[in-house]
This record gives sequence, structure tokens and C-alpha cells, in this order.
Amino acid sequence: MFAFYKGSRLSSSTAFVCSSTIAIMAAFGVNFPKKEIAQLTCQCEGYIGTRSGGMDQIVLAIKLGMKPMGAILKLKHSDVEGLCLSFASIHKSSDPVLAIKEILKEEPYTAEEIEKIADDKLTSIFSNNPIYLNVIKADEHYKLHQRATHVYSEAKRVLAFKDIVSSNESGEEMLKKLGDLMNESHYSCSVSYECRLTGAGWGGCAVALVKESIAPQFILDLKERFYKSRVDKGDISKNDLDLYVFASKPSTGATIFKL
Repeated sequence: MFAFYKGSRLSSSTAFVCSSTIAIMAAFGVNFPKKEIAQLTCQCEGYIGTRSGGMDQIVLAIKLGMKPMGAILKLKHSDVEGLCLSFASIHKSSDPVLAIKEILKEEPYTAEEIEKIADDKLTSIFSNNPIYLNVIKADEHYKLHQRATHVYSEAKRVLAFKDIVSSNESGEEMLKKLGDLMNESHYSCSVSYECRLTGAGWGGCAVALVKESIAPQFILDLKERFYKSRVDKGDISKNDLDLYVFASKPSTGATIFKL
């Protein structure tokens, strides 16, 4: 039996892909490095309708020295972030975003520009993925600089978040720093990635870090100051308010139960 804890809060597609992958591994008694599992499940997302790209990584890898065909064929197994870190190290920095700032232009790339860099047609590069092909048909420009900036800065925030919760700082100081990271993440999602604050599983919710002791009052204030006008307009039923704002706690993620 396989289970995701309620507080793990994975989006619906991610929960489905991860649960299937780990359940199959458990059934066959095999295990793989976490990096390989992450890469595999990321690929699987494309087969269930999630539109995620790879153009920013391909262009970045090529401009950091990888041959075009190597970037296209081996990108799934290459560490683009490692290339970015190597670039940063040469410039006496540890920030992978430095490579993006120096190498990818801020103006959107056209399909022709990407194809010139990759020395191949986008339809050829993504020929095995109909989801990507649909994106190529619909989009004329690609904001690679902004997308890559969000991805790698978000990765840094994850590590920073882990370091803070593992530190010996006081509760007040820890919450302040974690809150700052969450604000940075929300801003980056909105401006650089132009997406909802969280994935499909949370339906685009905002996530607020609140002390447990004041959470009930915080929720009441949200209902009164933010949702009341929507209830008055008839956009939301008052009886459904608990579906729109609720408290959640972090908890363990994926777990295998053997019965």
C-alpha cells in the first residue's frame, strides 16, 4: 500500500507520477538515486498533460560549452546546474544564476534564434513529445532568461530554507527568514515565471506562514477582509469558505506501507 500524507501538498499530477514510480519500485524491490527518480518523474509529467519545457536548459548548456547534439541528446542526464556553478566558480561566485544573467539575454528568444543555437529544428528536438510540439505551435517567443532565473533561484531558496530550519536560530528569527524566502519565491513565480503561486494541487493558492497560535484569527480575518465581498457578490457561497482558506502543516512526504 502506498500513501502520501495530507500535508505533503504535492500537486495532483506530481502526486500521481511520484506515487506510481515509487510503488512500482517497491513492487519490484529496486531503488534508484534520487536524482534519477527526479529526472524520470519530470519526464513522466509530460505524458499526463503537464506543459513543461527544456529550451532554457538546452540553450544554457550549449552556451556553457556543451555541443548542440550533446545538449539535446544527453540533457536529461546532464547537470546543467553543475555547468552554471562551474561558470560561477570561474567568476569567483557560487551563484548559478550568474551564468543566466551573463549568457541568456533578457529579451524573449524566437524559435529561429533557439534553432540557430541548437543547430536543429525545435520540432525535431521535441519530436517524441506531442505536448512540447503543441507548445511550439502556439508560442512565438520564449522567455528563457526569466524562466531559467526562476528555476535556479528557486533551487537556491529550497537549500536556504533547509539550512534555516536546521539551524539553532530562535523561533522569531527563523520565521522571519523563512517568510522572506517565501515572499521571494512568490514574487519570482509571479514575475519571472508568470505562473500561479502554487501548483494544481493547491489550485493557485497563496501560502502564508503563520504562527499556530494565531492561525484561527488569521483565517477569520481573511474571510472577513478578502472573501466577504466575493460572498456578497455571489461569486462564492458562504458555506464553501472553508474550501478556500484553511490551515495546513508540513509533514512527511511519500511513504510505503507494507501490510
